[in-house]
Amino acid sequence: MSQTLVVGTCKKANHHYTTIQSAVSAAPEDATVLVCPGTYAEQVVITTPLTLKGISVPPLNNPTIAGPSGGVTFGPVQPVTGRAASIIAVDTGGTPGPVNIQGIVVDGETACQGEGEYIAGILYVSTSGTIRDSVIQNMDERCHASGIWVENDDRRPMTVTAKNNIIQVIYKEYGIKASSGPSSSGLSFLVQDNTISDVGTAAVFTTNGNGVRVTGNYIQSINNAMLVGDASTVDHNVIKAGGQLTALKVSGNGSNITGNTITIGSGSFGIAIGSDNADDTASVSWNRITGNGSQGTRGIVAGPNVSVRSNTLDSLRYGILLGCNGNQVSANTIFNTAVGISGVPAGASLSNNFFNVATPEIACP
Repeated sequence: MSQTLVVGTCKKANHHYTTIQSAVSAAPEDATVLVCPGTYAEQVVITTPLTLKGISVPPLNNPTIAGPSGGVTFGPVQPVTGRAASIIAVDTGGTPGPVNIQGIVVDGETACQGEGEYIAGILYVSTSGTIRDSVIQNMDERCHASGIWVENDDRRPMTVTAKNNIIQVIYKEYGIKASSGPSSSGLSFLVQDNTISDVGTAAVFTTNGNGVRVTGNYIQSINNAMLVGDASTVDHNVIKAGGQLTALKVSGNGSNITGNTITIGSGSFGIAIGSDNADDTASVSWNRITGNGSQGTRGIVAGPNVSVRSNTLDSLRYGILLGCNGNQVSANTIFNTAVGISGVPAGASLSNNFFNVATPEIACP
């Protein structure tokens, strides 16, 4: 039977810990550390498989970890691809078993020690687990930051789920970041049912998409919503993108982009997918992209060998841009758009539906 440790006095226990770190350090493998409501000004390093769970005791809310008043420092847990001062850092050093975090508020308003440093709300290195029902917010605007940073630097497989979290007000960089070191065996990462808003660079950023699925999230972004790597699956997200950037940018090879609802503003792109590599393949299907009809709005920009099928595009300057590539483009429905499809290869016969489109197709020279 797993052991339960309590931080605070909201539950009966043989011993009440006063800090989260003291409880985590005392916890055996597979223990549960329950954290009572309150604000905890500390950094937490987790090196043992366990569950860290916040308790809500009405009318008090879930506990908040705010970091020390002087800012967070660079601790022993560091990813290979960069360096971060983290409010919660997780690395079990290869010990089997997950680290799960639930019901915790991580607030980075006072986390930054100095201009230009990199901070993370929750950092997982080479450790599997789940982050759910938590809030990561207010990363100090003086620092670059990731709300959640997940990285595998080990040859052992790593599986992480981030589900039903609220990630908001990350002034510089990313809401969720996923990466793998050069010697890792890869990362399986599920990003599901999160609400992400007010993020400086991208709500979701992955450097390698193999094993990454981003599904069912609500994203309201001032710049890019997602920047994802090869072999990603991005499905059934609601994305409202502002600025003059790209709602969803995908490296391309092996990616499946389907069922997303995307709204873009002036000068923005809905989906940009593919690379200059003629051997790359990817699929974009059943997405709905709506613009405001202004100059510069583009629905789908597709590289070579990207299949573009059964999408609905509305109120854009350009519906689909192909760049004279040999794409499979069919069964798309385009409304209220100046140019339906641009860059159609000479002699190609495409089967799509156009309504109130001034120029359905522009062929390549």
